[in-house]
Amino acid sequence: MASLFALMRPGDSTAPVSTIAVGKPAFDAFGLKVLTPGTLISVSALDEGVGASGVDKIFCAVDSGEFTEYTEPFTITAQGEHIVSCRSEDKAGNVELAKEQRAAVMLLESEAVESATDLAVSGTADITGAARANAAITLNGSAKITSGATGSDVILKGKAAVTGEVTKAADTLLAEPIALGPLAQAAAALNDNGLVPAQYLQNGILTVSSAKLELPGGTYYFKGIDLAEGALVVLKGNADIMVEGPVSVSGGSALNAGGPAARLKLFVNSELPMALSGGGKAAAYVYAPHSALKLSGNALASGHWFAKSVELSGNGNAIQSGDSLPAAVSAFGVSGLLPSADAAFRLGEVYVFPNPAKAGARPVFHIETGIADSVKVLVYTVAGQIVHERALTGPPAALNDGNGFSYAYEYAWAGHIPSGVYYYLVEAAKAGQKLKKTGKFAVVR
Repeated sequence: MASLFALMRPGDSTAPVSTIAVGKPAFDAFGLKVLTPGTLISVSALDEGVGASGVDKIFCAVDSGEFTEYTEPFTITAQGEHIVSCRSEDKAGNVELAKEQRAAVMLLESEAVESATDLAVSGTADITGAARANAAITLNGSAKITSGATGSDVILKGKAAVTGEVTKAADTLLAEPIALGPLAQAAAALNDNGLVPAQYLQNGILTVSSAKLELPGGTYYFKGIDLAEGALVVLKGNADIMVEGPVSVSGGSALNAGGPAARLKLFVNSELPMALSGGGKAAAYVYAPHSALKLSGNALASGHWFAKSVELSGNGNAIQSGDSLPAAVSAFGVSGLLPSADAAFRLGEVYVFPNPAKAGARPVFHIETGIADSVKVLVYTVAGQIVHERALTGPPAALNDGNGFSYAYEYAWAGHIPSGVYYYLVEAAKAGQKLKKTGKFAVVR
């Protein structure tokens, strides 16, 4: 009778089902798992259903390697993009079709900031967390890095310091561990840009000035980001943002400043610059392997940042590893002034940079007048027509290029600016006294 029941029992003709799990640290961006070399990958399998014989073995392969039996969690130490393939087999000999998991391995989530070339920190700028560069790391003035620094050389000047381990090693980063081209094409073809109010998209550039934009979670594709004059961009959910153009956060503007930084994955597929200036703030996981990243004028950033080159200069600029922004450092002390900075109302350096402003870069006016009551910028065409006017409010930033502090106003001219040569007039006033300075600059589009 028992043998009859055995004959009547359904046979196992169904393969087991395996699951690939990725540990921490890791994050998701544009459908890709981004891991560190120490992130554990584990695999499990279930063989269910009537007559199931049970899981016998699991096999895994990485990229084009051979399938080998899985016995314990493993890591992928090679930086770059990979495909993890796994399949399971039950005791009846049923073998499932291989499951695949796309993954990219980079050191980003282990450190505060990484540069594919050089990294320069000056003034009182501060990096809280580890810093890494393929070329030299140079600190000047009173700049500081905590939690260690790795570069081909680590150069300290003035009162600059590094706490933690200093490692002199070149080319420890893969310059482009994630190929951005395919991800950018996919984001351009399928995105949630329809959730962005039309007034904030100008020629494909996310442009916000003196306004608050609440951005729902989703995937976005922009030709640039331009936040100015106290603009606030608040994320209401996790967002993947692909940018193929310049990124500028200036004039006290904020990009996901309330965090957490892990909510925003900002990938930049452009050789144009990324700039946080004039009190600009951003919390994000940033991957910009072709862009130069610059923080100046009391800018603050948190999360994890990867760029082609990195420069932090001046007073109060900081990048902090983790989800929260570092505390703002005021340009003014208890007495309201920095003892080492000259607050006298007199004309110092006045210039526009970059000059010429090329390929979408915004011209930035740098104005040193000490402490003024008011500062006005007027821009003229070569025909003498006024095309732009701006009154600057608020205190100047205290900047330090390594040669001591000076007070300076910085203003970035936003919007579409046609190619050409422009003349400017800067007027600063204090207690009835006026200072004036003229100059010219060029824009090339």
